[in-house]
Amino acid sequence: MICKGFGITLAQFFAEGSMVELTEEQQTMFEAWRTLSPEQKDAISHLISVMKK
Repeated sequence: MICKGFGITLAQFFAEGSMVELTEEQQTMFEAWRTLSPEQKDAISHLISVMKK
């Protein structure tokens, strides 16, 4: 679900180096995501899934 939100593949998500170039907005979101607790990540994932409908 995260990859879909960033418009990247799972392979790109786990790639090392410069294979994936994130926009400034994507980089900001990714950095924020990394600091969240598992519970917060679940809440954000749920919110995104509800908003997609």
